[in-house]
Amino acid sequence: LMTLQSLINTGMLAAYASLPEQLVIWDCHQGNTAVNGHEVAGFLDCDLMCVAPRMFDVACMLVHMIKWNIGDAVAEQDWLAHAVHVVRGYVSVSPLSPHERHALFYVMAGVPLIFMDWFAKTGNTGATATEMRLFRWLVQSRDEIVRRFGA
Repeated sequence: LMTLQSLINTGMLAAYASLPEQLVIWDCHQGNTAVNGHEVAGFLDCDLMCVAPRMFDVACMLVHMIKWNIGDAVAEQDWLAHAVHVVRGYVSVSPLSPHERHALFYVMAGVPLIFMDWFAKTGNTGATATEMRLFRWLVQSRDEIVRRFGA
């Protein structure tokens, strides 16, 4: 809880203020994305669509790319190296304002918090622990993530 309180105090609330919103998939990850070659052809499992900060889907995709490899130092470094390309690809078709770039880390950190809450409420302790590990890693890696994403 101290980590969460610290994150909120250091900018999460301010980062979420005034973010542009749009309809988002909400559960955007590799398993819910249909691709044709290197192009996204569509999305599956869209029953959770809602209005949220417009970069929520890219944040969700990014955290799902590392979620199952927390604790594997090589995979963590690979994610840091490759995730920047996901952000660049997103920005090439949907530029982010300076405020949105600053907020990206905080939106990413919010994803496991949302899932942690849902899994805890449904009694899924294993999935809750996975989301907690992801959240801790994101917070511990914050400076490097922010540096690489240019926020």
